[in-house]
Amino acid sequence: MYKNIKLISHEISGKILDIGCGRKPYKELFNYTSYIGLDMKLTGHQHNNSQIDVFYNGQELPFHNNSFDSIIMTEVLEHIFNPEEILAEMNRVLKQEGKLLLTIPFLWIEHEEPYDYARYTPYALEYLLKRNGFSVIYQKKILNDLRCLVQLFTTFLLNKSINNVPWKRSIKNLFLISPFTIIGLLIYRFLPKVENMYLNNLLIIKKINDL
Repeated sequence: MYKNIKLISHEISGKILDIGCGRKPYKELFNYTSYIGLDMKLTGHQHNNSQIDVFYNGQELPFHNNSFDSIIMTEVLEHIFNPEEILAEMNRVLKQEGKLLLTIPFLWIEHEEPYDYARYTPYALEYLLKRNGFSVIYQKKILNDLRCLVQLFTTFLLNKSINNVPWKRSIKNLFLISPFTIIGLLIYRFLPKVENMYLNNLLIIKKINDL
């Protein structure tokens, strides 16, 4: 994810709003004049290491209209039960021609339960975005090759075994997870890509009109 976001980071700049910011893992990739991290108090994960500047009340983004040049939302939309409400708010606070960087899983386990509500195809995303004043200008399917299966299988192994004992976890990583990961990295280039089976959607979206 980091590598793919870095490749298109030049598209995002100026005054940036990071929605669902957590630890702001991608902040260093962008050329910004201001970088504001927003998150919710009640989520499926702890905020021990989070770098939150503003908390979201779940209804309105606490900013004026046309406040931001860019918005980042990574691995968040699947945790929002009413996506059109947040998309409308993002349209409101984003300047005309402003850009949104969006990532969202397609094939992935349930996570941050019970706040995991949806998975989206590119067609569903395009439909939702168009209804809310956005146009997709760049789209990529991340890990649409053998590495997708390897990631899912190693995740299966992690979920079907005990993780709480450190030495057991280390042995499992050494003898189960690492070999499959290495094999996948060595041979995935020699096998075809699969366009309808992948881990994540990555999109750059432009605001084209107000709602």
